[in-house]
Amino acid sequence: MALIFKDDLQTIDSTGLYTLQAFIGGQWTDLRSVAGATSGTVEVNDSQNTIEVDPAVFPVGKTFPFKWVDTLGNESNVSNVLIPFKILDHYSVSENISYTNNGADSWTFTIPYAPPPNDLTDTLFNQIFFYCDSGVTTLISEDTVTNTRSYTLSGHGAGTYMVEALYLNNEGHHINIATTFVMVDGSSVVQRELHVSGFSDISYSGMNLSCKANYTAVNATVEMSGYMALDGTFSNPQWIFLGNPLVDHQLPAFSTSSLIISFGIQLDPAQWTAGVAADGNMVGCVMTLLTNIA
Repeated sequence: MALIFKDDLQTIDSTGLYTLQAFIGGQWTDLRSVAGATSGTVEVNDSQNTIEVDPAVFPVGKTFPFKWVDTLGNESNVSNVLIPFKILDHYSVSENISYTNNGADSWTFTIPYAPPPNDLTDTLFNQIFFYCDSGVTTLISEDTVTNTRSYTLSGHGAGTYMVEALYLNNEGHHINIATTFVMVDGSSVVQRELHVSGFSDISYSGMNLSCKANYTAVNATVEMSGYMALDGTFSNPQWIFLGNPLVDHQLPAFSTSSLIISFGIQLDPAQWTAGVAADGNMVGCVMTLLTNIA
């Protein structure tokens, strides 16, 4: 379906002939003229005064200034219009990381291998960190994993285990992340935990996305949660919505064809081992959308 320029031009004592202009390549360029009321409303849409938008001239995902000019040179206000893009596909997983206690200070964490159904060749990058009073230690860092893995860890005492499952595809087009935090007392008691397994109820229409981030918090306070969009290089973050779920929200445009959608959770730092709830720590989940942005 062609892109159609839409506007309701409000006119007062004008000439009845109006030219739409766009600022392209550093200059105002005539696109098309329409006729209408000298005073009143001139509708421009898919059924009246139809003006198609050429994506070869106006790439999707880019913003251009537009204005109207009548035959006497009278100008309308300038409007900055985003050329709409479409969400074409999504890459998401349901990653239910689990754990068991083996007695005393021994724990086994299991990270299932469950790549996105539309790209079954994704590989896992598994990481497990341990936070304690003396800082954070990397216990597991294993890449190119293609099966379910279990890791038994013992003797680390009181602190918080952070388990991260990160999926990557070979071409680097998409990424998925799920996380689990388990705070233990150094024997066999779990004090609190947070499991963020990924997204469900994913749907989209045009530039708008709906989804639900799935998480479970046990004996832990979630102070705030929300959605952020980033470009395909994990840059240029923009907040979309505070809360959960996300319902029919328009996404921002970026220069990359892939968009990263991140759901983040702010925990109460007083409840957790130092560093767990620090700014910049990944507490949440991530998925990738593909668009028709060139």
